[in-house]
Amino acid sequence: MRKDDQEPNRMDFFKATHYSNNKEWTTVEAKTAYEKMVELRSTLVEEGAKPKTIDDIMDEVLDRIDLEKHLKNKEDELNACKSNFEVLQTQMDAMRSALLAAGIQVPPLQFPAPNNTSNSSSSRSQPTQNLD
Repeated sequence: MRKDDQEPNRMDFFKATHYSNNKEWTTVEAKTAYEKMVELRSTLVEEGAKPKTIDDIMDEVLDRIDLEKHLKNKEDELNACKSNFEVLQTQMDAMRSALLAAGIQVPPLQFPAPNNTSNSSSSRSQPTQNLD
């Protein structure tokens, strides 16, 4: 606890800016982060180990939250790319079918299997030879 003439530590400041008695926590994430801070602060220190400071605890909890947000954003971007790819693949299949219906020979579409990071030539579309 702090005296009234002391600056709040980072944990106290976090709570003061994310919690009010009238409205409670501003977000579920803020509540979860603060609970994790309290948990880490009350964790027993092994003999001979250096106890974590409030700054250590804050950095650990908030850095993990930033990382989780970053990973979630990247996951959302990846899902958007996958969706766009599926739309383009469907459109290319439709164009290929239309060209074939018009008597124009086109090579089949070949895409690498999901989770396949190799760029082997067998997984790429091969140009057709002598279409005339």
